[in-house]
Amino acid sequence: MKGARALAALFLFLPVLTAAAPPSPSPPPDRQRLERGRRIYQEGVSPAGSPIVAVMSEGGVEVPASAVPCAGCHGRDGKGRPEGGVAPSDLTWTALTRPYGVTHPGGRKHPPYDVKLLKRAISLGVDPAGHPLHVAMPRFRMSLQDMEDLVAYLQQLGTGTDPGVSDTAVRVGVVLPPAGRLSGMGEAVRAAVTARFEAVNRDGGIYGRRLEARFFAAPQPADQRRSWTADFLDREEIFAGLAGFFAGADAELAALFAEKRVPMVGPFTVHPREELPLNRYVFYLLPGVETQGKALARFAAASGWPAPQTVRTGPGAGPFDLKSLAATRADPVLFLGSGAEALAFLQAADRLGWHPRFLATGAAADESLFAAPAAFAGRIFLALPTAPAGAEAGSAQGSARAAADVLIEGLRRAGRDLGREKLVDELESLRGFATGSIPPLTYGAARRLGARGAYIVRLDPREKRFIPEGKWIEVE
Repeated sequence: MKGARALAALFLFLPVLTAAAPPSPSPPPDRQRLERGRRIYQEGVSPAGSPIVAVMSEGGVEVPASAVPCAGCHGRDGKGRPEGGVAPSDLTWTALTRPYGVTHPGGRKHPPYDVKLLKRAISLGVDPAGHPLHVAMPRFRMSLQDMEDLVAYLQQLGTGTDPGVSDTAVRVGVVLPPAGRLSGMGEAVRAAVTARFEAVNRDGGIYGRRLEARFFAAPQPADQRRSWTADFLDREEIFAGLAGFFAGADAELAALFAEKRVPMVGPFTVHPREELPLNRYVFYLLPGVETQGKALARFAAASGWPAPQTVRTGPGAGPFDLKSLAATRADPVLFLGSGAEALAFLQAADRLGWHPRFLATGAAADESLFAAPAAFAGRIFLALPTAPAGAEAGSAQGSARAAADVLIEGLRRAGRDLGREKLVDELESLRGFATGSIPPLTYGAARRLGARGAYIVRLDPREKRFIPEGKWIEVE
């Protein structure tokens, strides 16, 4: 009987308790619900395909919620980003449910939110005191299920930390190339990252947090890299990735880091992916062969040469008739292929007595070209994403060190209250960031390639070296 009276008293005083302490969801929402709520919050899209409509308060104009998702103003971390004179509210559950209520900069006051009041604010645009929300805040129409999922996600927003970050450490994952031919590159990357992290840790870390590197050698078959890397990210609880080896599985690994929402800085690839929609979580340092090809075309134009005739090789490239091309006496030629393929092309052209100026990307910049026919001396030009560094391992080490510098700068800017979304926002804000080992890097909301352009060098087959032909050529 005493227990029943106590239970009755609890229900009588429930409103008081609700006002005195932040409510917490019980039971905790499952992962599927939180993922659905995340998509609604960040993208304005219903995972069930139901319409979500945003009603703009001025004139009642209706637009798809995807045009004005919650995260667009309140930020992915829910803490709001002042912009254009408007200061969006902090939507973290702790802020919404403060027991003493909230006083906004304009003087508007209201008691704390609960689940019911939050749903009312989202759909009707009024705060717990019944006051209209800011005129810039849309009113959203959505299904009951979508509303439940969104509120469940908001109840978790700002209540925990991302995997791999604690008060004392940040765990960073490095996906190394497979063992074998690229082992030297893997060791160079490991050495560069280890040395850079040790230097930071000797100075006290970043806001007292040590940088902890976790290394993982990707399996040789490209089709296995995604699943093995996914297991590595989960098993080691990786907060962010650094200098990962993407080559050969570019699309699969880029998509994986996006799905896991793990920031990746400076992956090694010859094909940086910048197609729309941009991958929010992957930040490339250096240009791929496409951008290098554009730099070569600019170099040819600046040199007063005709527009190059493009020749592509490799998977997805159509066949070309070298004899027919030679008959046209095309000059110059822009070759998009490997060093071995470039050498085979030059040898075949030499047998036909055709010696055009030969432009190739960094993908062909290996020792193969030092065996080019003598008639091509002084006529082979290459675009390199970095200034000539000699050995492949040295170039990889410099790029890994630069990637580490970018990540460290992003972590410092993100501050003590560290999260993946905040780190991505800070990386996105880098402008002309100089590492000293590669060209300055610039990112933005619509840009995930830090350096766009190339250095042009001329091949000297006798001395077996590259001779610079000028400064960095920028490509936009």
